[in-house]
Order: sequence, then C-alpha cells, then structure tokens
Amino acid sequence: MQGPPLDRRGAARRRVTNALPAAISLDRPPFIRRTSFKYGLLYGLKTILWDMVADGPHILLSMALVFLLLRKRRVEPYFVTVLAASIPDADKVLFSSLIERGYVDGVIWFHRGVTHSLVFGVLLVAVLGLVGPWRAAVIGVFSHLCLDFLTGGVRLFIPLDNGLYGLKFDWVLTNAVATVVAVTVLFVELLARKYRVRIRSVLTGIDLDLRNHLK
Repeated sequence: MQGPPLDRRGAARRRVTNALPAAISLDRPPFIRRTSFKYGLLYGLKTILWDMVADGPHILLSMALVFLLLRKRRVEPYFVTVLAASIPDADKVLFSSLIERGYVDGVIWFHRGVTHSLVFGVLLVAVLGLVGPWRAAVIGVFSHLCLDFLTGGVRLFIPLDNGLYGLKFDWVLTNAVATVVAVTVLFVELLARKYRVRIRSVLTGIDLDLRNHLK
C-alpha cells in the first residue's frame, strides 16, 4: 500500500522556519487564505516592516563607522557602505522561496548562511570596490557580520565549515543600542556640518576679542 505523498514544500518550510530567529514567523494567520489578496497584502507589509527593522541598524551603524573611521564628506563612501551592509541580508529574499519549493537545500542557503560568510564578504568588497572606496565596503560588511555574530551567529567559514559561530545576546536590545549610538553619531555630524561656518566665525571673533583685550 502506497503511503501519503511527501510534502516537500511543507518540510522545506519547516526547515526555513526553524532556522530563523524565534521572532520571525512564516506562518500565515489562520483566518486568511494563502491565495487571498488580503494575505498577500498583509504578508508583503509584514516583510517590508520587518526588513526595515532588521536592516536599519546595519545601515546606520555602517554609516556612522564610515564617518568616524574615514572622515569622508563625499557621498560615495556612504553609498558603498550602505550597499555592503544591506546585500548580505538579501538571502531572505533570494533563497527562502527556493528552499520552500525544494530547488535548493542545506543550511548554507538559510538566513545568515552563504551571504554571511567571509568568502562572500571578500567577493562583495571586490565588486563594490569597482564603483567606490573599498574601505567603505569593508566597513559595511564587517559591521554587518559583527552585529549578526553577537545576535545568534553566522556561518563564517562556508564552504570549508558550515558551522554557526557567534554569541547569543538579545537581538532587539543589541540592535537598539547599535541604532542609538549610530543615530547619535550621525546627528552630531549633521549638526556640525550645518553650523560649522557659524561656529568658526564665533570662535574667530572670540579669538580676536581676546587678542585685542591683551594688547
């Protein structure tokens, strides 16, 4: 007697869900059919909002580090570092649907898999270095991997080793701290750029007054 057919999509979906942090759920609400327009709209909005929350700290932290370490005023370094900090999380879009449909399998295709490896990081820096400062690309990739390393781990050594390496600090708290620090640095820099001429003129006036007073 032939048994029930294997549900490859269901099994793949369970593997994807188990590989993601506990805060993420791919399950649809029970009151919404999968094929309904309402389900597609709600799922799309949920994905967009989640990506904004997840990728925001990476982008802000990389921009703050570029300012602190490179002290660049041109826009190119910031554009490159934003790309470098964002691209690794493209695995959530590129691979999840392929895993669900059974086209690819294995932990390297899960989130924080191959796109979070050192090999992929080097390749990404090399490609982005063709269009902008490679140091900014290194900062973007390195800051992304470090933040994910602290909040659950990444598979750094793919293809040599598929193991997950990292710590397990609270994801929300760590990202919140990184966001606050990055926003503070960027806000101070924007204020300094806006009022730099005025501050210099005030300091110059004070210096002239002191010299005149000492004469």
